[in-house]
Formats: sequence, structure tokens, C-alpha cells
Amino acid sequence: MFTLQDIDDVNRLSTFLANDQGRPTSILPGDVYILAGSAILDTISATFLHLSNRQEKATLILAGGKGHSTNLLYDAVALHPTYGTIDASSYRHLAESRVMELLIFRFFPILARKN
Repeated sequence: MFTLQDIDDVNRLSTFLANDQGRPTSILPGDVYILAGSAILDTISATFLHLSNRQEKATLILAGGKGHSTNLLYDAVALHPTYGTIDASSYRHLAESRVMELLIFRFFPILARKN
């Protein structure tokens, strides 16, 4: 059962998140992909592969700090047949977005070079 305070808190948060900041000051070229950190490496790999094969310009935004699923991401990388070749000490201290960046530079060099 939700209290009136719970409802007020949700409404306040929704209002904040829905705040229209107006038109962006800069437009990013092409499609924009936002990849949130998670331990689901198939999604991460599929996105990287898709963007590597793409001819048109696109913008990739990697998101993810250190939180409840960061250790799950570390473990998934360690157990992955390809990504597991990376020395764990090179990523176990990184934020999720930095782990994904590391995967790009190690395993998707064409994507790392695209501008």
C-alpha cells in the first residue's frame, strides 16, 4: 500500500525527470545509440558489431558508473570466451562505461577509429 508521501515523492521525481530543457544546443550526427552498462554482454557485443558494420555516421553514448550490477559485469567479462582473455586487474576497478570502452578498444578497433 502506498502512502500519500510515496505518491507525492513519485510525482515530484516524475516532474523532475520530465522537465523539458528545450532544444539541445548541438545536434549529434546520425543516429544516437545509448548503451547502459549491464552484465548482458550479448547486447553490448551486438551493438558494437552493428555499429562496426554501419556505413552511416552514428553517435554512441556509453553510460554506467559503479553500482549494483558492476560486479556482475566484471564477472560476465571474466567468464566470456573472448573478453575473458583480458587481465581482470585492468577492468575490475573501472566504471561500467569504462569497461565497455575497454571492450571497444580491444575487440572492435574499427569502431574505436570511427569518428
